[in-house]
Amino acid sequence: MKKILLCTLLTLLAALSYGQGKDSLGFFRRLDRKIYEKKLAKVDPEYISIPETRWAVGTATDAHLNHLYIDQHRNGAGYSGTLYTSPEFVQKLGFSWRGMGLSVPIFNPKWVTPKQKNKNVDYSFSNFGNINGFSATLRISDSHKGTLESLAGNKMEVAEGKCHDRSIDLDFYHVFNGRRFSMPAAFGFTQIQKKSAGSAILTVALRNGKTTVGPGPGPDNHGMSIISNMLAIGGGYGYNYVTERGWLIHFAATGNIVVLKNYDMMIGNGIVEDFGAFPDVVLGSQFAVIRNNANLYYGMNVINRSSLCGSKSSIAFFNSRGNVLAVFGVRF
Repeated sequence: MKKILLCTLLTLLAALSYGQGKDSLGFFRRLDRKIYEKKLAKVDPEYISIPETRWAVGTATDAHLNHLYIDQHRNGAGYSGTLYTSPEFVQKLGFSWRGMGLSVPIFNPKWVTPKQKNKNVDYSFSNFGNINGFSATLRISDSHKGTLESLAGNKMEVAEGKCHDRSIDLDFYHVFNGRRFSMPAAFGFTQIQKKSAGSAILTVALRNGKTTVGPGPGPDNHGMSIISNMLAIGGGYGYNYVTERGWLIHFAATGNIVVLKNYDMMIGNGIVEDFGAFPDVVLGSQFAVIRNNANLYYGMNVINRSSLCGSKSSIAFFNSRGNVLAVFGVRF
């Protein structure tokens, strides 16, 4: 799968670059120019510059961890406890064309560990624009571990490989001051913030996730699955601060309220229960320090996303994921 994606990216890169040596009316060159001019028209050149370079290609060392707290009780049975991942390090390769990019993992130590080989994946596709943008992420992990305790007092030790977590996240944003505040400068690396500016942000988040645990030893440790589908809408504020020496310091915080949801929990005996209470929330924060030097860029991104869902009367779960990325790349 990873080899197929990488070959597809290289083929696309070659195809889109082909028009550079041909007539200026070539399809790809005309398309690229049209997109570039359209982006230029949407920004204030006193605050944002858009290099004429088409591509940004870079690598990122991604250190991430995840915590999942579960508290479930109904009809005299249930579990509570925390599952977590140890800090993991993944090397990623990213391609971006005019702000539209794809990031794929190229090395993960888990791939060469016999018990974990090829079980953890993290793919993302994004389109960072000044006004509107989105990101789509697929994550699959078998690295959670921890302890769950039933109401009867039986403990279920969850080792790595015994918890399977799969999630698909779609995040959309709308920036109200996109002419002066550049989200691509902090995360797409295809623009440069020249002067400090901030903006209110409208956000929409969709998530589909499934976490399966167990089964484990003991009479009531049948294992369980939690399935969550949600649509959350909210907003927040972001700010790009540009230092005198040209460093970009970005910060944004958002809060979303879940307006549509469908939660299910399946115990090992086959019983399926719905749960949930209003309001459920999804919180996000991001921080970046980026430096541009000619066509080179480097720096750090910190991203956290947390969701607090459910009800103490039936089941509640708190899921938090944090990523720290050291990035380095070149535009051409």
